[in-house]
Amino acid sequence: MTVEQSNAMTMEQVLAEYQKALDRLAPAVLAHPNESNGLLISAYLKKNNLMPPTADNFSIAIKALFKDLTWDKKPKALLLIEKADAPKLKENPLELEAVRTTILKALEVSDAKEKANAASIKQARSLIEGYRPTKFALGNSRIDNAEIEAMAPKWTAALNEAIAKKQNMQQFVLVLSAAIQKRYADRERISERGR
Repeated sequence: MTVEQSNAMTMEQVLAEYQKALDRLAPAVLAHPNESNGLLISAYLKKNNLMPPTADNFSIAIKALFKDLTWDKKPKALLLIEKADAPKLKENPLELEAVRTTILKALEVSDAKEKANAASIKQARSLIEGYRPTKFALGNSRIDNAEIEAMAPKWTAALNEAIAKKQNMQQFVLVLSAAIQKRYADRERISERGR
């Protein structure tokens, strides 16, 4: 999406992208509606030139600001930080290091999972957009637009559903790839019979 397209986004579209970002936080729940959260996130997006206001850009801002935001249900990483910062009668350096390590691992796992899912979603979209079956008619082979129009929306809907249900996107890409290959193979068999 270009800057011009982001400027043309309606408030409903921006709110829908924001809601997608909020849904990714589960089981944590950001206080909503909350004016201070909105101002912090909006300022972060502008300061870091994270436009257009997509779910991915909102997620980046929320991750960067998670200690400063108001939560209805705090994320695990924040709870661990607060626990580590809580005053103790005797601070055990080994326990503090263990907590710090746990926090860092939780953040790394979360980032790695989000990056893997983003890459898988991009790969799935590329597979769908790259589906170009051909048909043989009157001695010529040409792209079968009717087949593309029939299958691309079906696969796109399945992708959007998998994203909404937070399914394993790497597994989804494997299944989608197999379905597309099967579709090509089935069409090839039918085409050979017709020749």
